[in-house]
Amino acid sequence: MENKETASIKVDIFNSQYTVRVPENLTEADIREVASQVDQMMQQVSGKGYDQASTAILVALRLAQQTREDRLHLDSQIGRLVERIDQNLELLSDQDAASVVSDQESETTPDTDSNPSAPQIPF
Repeated sequence: MENKETASIKVDIFNSQYTVRVPENLTEADIREVASQVDQMMQQVSGKGYDQASTAILVALRLAQQTREDRLHLDSQIGRLVERIDQNLELLSDQDAASVVSDQESETTPDTDSNPSAPQIPF
């Protein structure tokens, strides 16, 4: 694995500046967007008269709640998709089974139309 130097950027959240490392899976714009969302939430909550520590805790709880709701929603969607995939696989399996039966029937049925004068051998 390559040893890349991780970029750092400065973001302002709740009237304080923070240096944040940008992980490989995010861009600077992603970090700035997230920081802006956190700052907005901090400003909203602090407007209700909470001190900085209480504001941060309430914002963290709100974010955790949103994350949980999103996870539950995604889990539900995944469950529905898995059910649909299972149903479609069952239909395909049934079609394959019907195709095999049809192929077997055509192999065992004598073809009397192609050569009517061919001798018929009873089995």
